[in-house]
Amino acid sequence: MLCGNKQGTYTWQHNSISDVMPHCQEFRLVTRADVAQMFGVCVKTVDNYIKEGLLPHPVQFASREYWHPDDMQSFMDATFKRTLSGMRAYRYLVYLGASQMVEANFPMLRTQLGEQEWRLLIEGFVRQSVWTSPYYGDLHHDFMAYLLRESAEIHA
Repeated sequence: MLCGNKQGTYTWQHNSISDVMPHCQEFRLVTRADVAQMFGVCVKTVDNYIKEGLLPHPVQFASREYWHPDDMQSFMDATFKRTLSGMRAYRYLVYLGASQMVEANFPMLRTQLGEQEWRLLIEGFVRQSVWTSPYYGDLHHDFMAYLLRESAEIHA
């Protein structure tokens, strides 16, 4: 902060932004990419969730849009932690993300299995919930591990 004295001399009272706003080190606005990562979907799917009313609209700032982390946390708490319908919505979003990932990495699998078997496969993958990473891109490896576990159980 630039401060003046009676002699007309100006000095800096603070050395950095963290001196003025110490909470800035912890604070980070939430982007569409962050939300996509949280749900395990692509950014375009986040846009669709906003259009469908599944997610709150972000706040526009300059040429980008953000959510305040407290607002996003409040939304997540209210939507997913406190109601059975919230948990159903969360599971559905996870199901969609897993389904999109598997279909992107194994494009012929859905056709080969048929719709009923496909649904059972994805539901089983989502239900087992032993993913080792929260990142969408890593689901491919977790899905392969799931297939190996399932295959070993069938052949045991």
